[in-house]
Amino acid sequence: MPYNFQAGGANDAILQVLAQRRQEEQQALVQKLAQQQQAEQNRRADAQLKLQQEQEARIASAQKAAAEDLATNRRGARAANVYENQLPGVVDPKTATEQREFGYGGVLTETPVTQGQPTGAMMPGQEDVPLYDVVSGHITSSGGSKYQTAKQLATDKADAAKLAQGTTAMVAAANAAAAKERNDADNQTRRELTALIASGQGNTTDLKRQLLQLDIDKKTGEAKSLKDEKAAKLEAVRAPAQEAADVLDSLLDMKTGALRGDVTPVVGWGASIPGHTAIPSHATAISRIDRLKSLLVVDLMGQMKKQSRTGATGFGALSGPELAILEASAGRLARTQTEASFTEELHRLREKLEKVLTDVPEAAAPGAPATAPAAGKRIVYGMDGKPVTK
Repeated sequence: MPYNFQAGGANDAILQVLAQRRQEEQQALVQKLAQQQQAEQNRRADAQLKLQQEQEARIASAQKAAAEDLATNRRGARAANVYENQLPGVVDPKTATEQREFGYGGVLTETPVTQGQPTGAMMPGQEDVPLYDVVSGHITSSGGSKYQTAKQLATDKADAAKLAQGTTAMVAAANAAAAKERNDADNQTRRELTALIASGQGNTTDLKRQLLQLDIDKKTGEAKSLKDEKAAKLEAVRAPAQEAADVLDSLLDMKTGALRGDVTPVVGWGASIPGHTAIPSHATAISRIDRLKSLLVVDLMGQMKKQSRTGATGFGALSGPELAILEASAGRLARTQTEASFTEELHRLREKLEKVLTDVPEAAAPGAPATAPAAGKRIVYGMDGKPVTK
């Protein structure tokens, strides 16, 4: 039934309806505002979550990259260590892969899988196809840089010993020939004296003169033999000294007095860099330094001490105190020194080696005449007892 607005209380009903509608509209507006606020909060929460997830992803990516870099550095250090210290022989594939990855594969040789001898059996189901043994492939290494350096040093030392042995043998043969020649001359003189006495043609003065000449010849021969022996001992020392001087000159720029360019990176701070021997120029410089130390400490000092025990007292122009300085400098020579200290030791060593290689005047033999006779002349004494040169 329609509402009669004309009836009593109609105005109140309208007002109630309008009030109720306004209240509903306000509630709807409040709900809308609340929904908008909730949506904004959700949006902000989503944005915060997304930002946090992106940050966590960046951190995880950075951690992963750092872990990968650390693993790569470890593999590189392991490959460098293997390259430096490995002995010749078979290498497992994983190690070989790491060496090739970091540029150390030059010492590796790979033998592929090959077909061996027939087994005498046939392939199952194919009686006309013979079976063969299969020889598995393998990877071998020729040895690390330390092994190669030690091998080269051993080869050089063996060559130097062979050269020294040949020189000693040649000097010994020359001394033996000279001794035989002197002995033959002495025997001939004795036979002549014996024949002279037997024939009655000699006299006391002639005999004295001949015997004195024989004694002089003998002493002269002995002095020459001692001189030859001393020269042989000095030559045995000079061979390693000359080789050490040549190697030392390859480390120093003799014009400027400074280290050569390929030596500087492996001395001082450069000596502590891991894996630096992988660079060929660095490995070559280190090999020369190790060779110099071996020549000085093992070959030269060993030969000097050996010759000193056999009676040698001088080595060129090098004095006894300078010999001690040479030995001390050789012992101090190390790549861990500063560049300036290393260079100073090389110059000190070069000075002492020059003295070993420098000849000094020979002192006159005890009992020898003040004035040596001319070459090819013999001293003959006259009736008045004075020497007459013929």
